[in-house]
Amino acid sequence: MAFSIFHHKLEGQKHQSNVPKRHGMDMCNGPLGVQIILYVIPLILTCLLQFTFHAADIIVVGRYASHRAMAAVGSCGAFSHIMITFYLGLSTGINVIVARAYGAKDNTTLANATHTAILTGFLCGLLGTVITFIIARPVLKLMQTPDDVINLAARYMHLYGLGLPFMMVNTFGSSVLRAAGDTKRPMYFLMMGGIVNVLLNMLLVIVFHWDVEGVAVATAVSQVICASLTVLALKNANDASRLHLKKLRIHKNIFLEMLRIGIPSGFQSSFFSLSNMVIQSSVNSFGSLCMAGCAAASNVEGIAYSVSASYYHTSQAFVGQNYGGRNIKRIKRSIFLCGGGALLLGTTLGLIMICFGRPILGFYNSNPEVIEWGMKRLYMILCYYGICAVMDVESGSLRALGYSTIAMVSTLMGSCVLRVIWVMTVFHWKTSLSWLIACYPVSWLFTSFLSGFILYHAYKKTKRLFLAK
Repeated sequence: MAFSIFHHKLEGQKHQSNVPKRHGMDMCNGPLGVQIILYVIPLILTCLLQFTFHAADIIVVGRYASHRAMAAVGSCGAFSHIMITFYLGLSTGINVIVARAYGAKDNTTLANATHTAILTGFLCGLLGTVITFIIARPVLKLMQTPDDVINLAARYMHLYGLGLPFMMVNTFGSSVLRAAGDTKRPMYFLMMGGIVNVLLNMLLVIVFHWDVEGVAVATAVSQVICASLTVLALKNANDASRLHLKKLRIHKNIFLEMLRIGIPSGFQSSFFSLSNMVIQSSVNSFGSLCMAGCAAASNVEGIAYSVSASYYHTSQAFVGQNYGGRNIKRIKRSIFLCGGGALLLGTTLGLIMICFGRPILGFYNSNPEVIEWGMKRLYMILCYYGICAVMDVESGSLRALGYSTIAMVSTLMGSCVLRVIWVMTVFHWKTSLSWLIACYPVSWLFTSFLSGFILYHAYKKTKRLFLAK
């Protein structure tokens, strides 16, 4: 399946060749294995930085506020991720469009996509702020958030929502940079914003005793910094992705193509969060100590997930650029190299983190009961993160090939629906945290087989399409 904006032959195009880029990468030529490593390392470091700065929120609250404040921040994760991950899905559409434009050397599409991305991100963030203020408390009640936690959780979400416009500008802008092969500068920007986040956390929570309010404000300020740096980088770009604020507009063909790819990805991510809300509701039934332990464990798992998921973004960028360049052999090699790297990295990192699980959880909260609840969750998940990483690579590759809707359906059926069924049946039969969390590895295994089968046929169809032209 090909984009309509790329259906014409490359011969005879009047697009100018791209100006050589200082920060990007030509993914259609050169040693593929080395390029993937060079691309993925900054992504991995970015994910570690994101974990570190997010962990600072939980650690500061867990150590210098009550366990209820820690539970409040943790209980908001599944809810906030519904909106954020939907917008992240939309940014996937921009990422694929920009990657293909670079591969096809289509400067007109590249310029239009950049300006559409930034304005769309800002508007999505504003909408998210309004939605957060309206539905935060009703959703938290629906999730069975305990009475001693819900007021803190609602205040956190209201303040967190104020930073969403800047978060989305940074997200969409970073998608443009990464599609060009630039993964270093988004890492540097995150580092600068994250340092401010940590310092503000310590000031507002430890010194001024703002608890969840301090964590939320610190996060919002850090997002303003990251968004400003990303916009500045795009304004100074030396190719067709250069951003001109006066030219900001939503180009219809780019926007519709972004929706075609991004909406399925966004719905998939949001339904993941919905299924996680169902699971979080079940976790809440075990009380605030379990909630605090699972919040800490979930944050620890974020290391393995985010790091291994860096191969998802890598496969999407490499398959996307080589699709634009019509290089079928490099598409195949990109999929296999990214899948193998993700499996090895996710499995190794998960096992290492299990070995150090107790001391790591102790950083979040020193309460022995909180640590025990957290370890029950870690044991059931971290051994299998390699499978989750392979599943993500398959999904990213399908989107880059133009099969976003099919990727969404296979993932929803394999992961989201299966998890909800598991909670309603197996967990109802065996009411324990271990049986509840077991739904994650079971769903990953099923989905990886299903998506792999679909990806094989999608690649074959793409190959026939390229050879026919």
